[in-house]
Amino acid sequence: MLIDAWDPFIGGAQVHIKALQKYLPSHHIKISLFHSPHPHILIRSLWLFWVIPQVIFHHFKYQFDLIHAHAFAPGLPAKILSLLLNIPVVYTVHGSHLMDLEQNGLMAKLEHWLLTQIKYDHEISVTRAFLRYPNVNKNISVIPNGVDIAMFNKVKVKKNTDFTLLFVGRDHPTKGI
Repeated sequence: MLIDAWDPFIGGAQVHIKALQKYLPSHHIKISLFHSPHPHILIRSLWLFWVIPQVIFHHFKYQFDLIHAHAFAPGLPAKILSLLLNIPVVYTVHGSHLMDLEQNGLMAKLEHWLLTQIKYDHEISVTRAFLRYPNVNKNISVIPNGVDIAMFNKVKVKKNTDFTLLFVGRDHPTKGI
């Protein structure tokens, strides 16, 4: 798995990967996680080039069967690695924020290109809204983020008699609050 931002940065993609790390080994799947050593944007950008030789080196030892890239930028090194190592790449889109906001800047163009113009073996989106964008990928699955409700069974709270809505996420227009 490839992701450019990791601890102390925590977002939906990081939570998603931690859940995959927890549950996939019970299915006899081994996971190697490659991430930037620091969340600063410059270091994350440099990591996109450094991760390619890292994965190649580890591939000779572990013989990876699949590359799974998360979020935005790791799609590019994942595609390059897929071509170099002749193994499939799955790309999980954890949001299409700039596309959803109809932005036109450089970052928006980069997001659009990474998400819809690079051919991946399979693409996963956490939201159906992503399907409205023209995409060179036709093999796209929508798998919404899940919640491990067992984590909340131990929490003792007084039940509220009034209707209460709780939103847990960042306050951003793309969330549709």
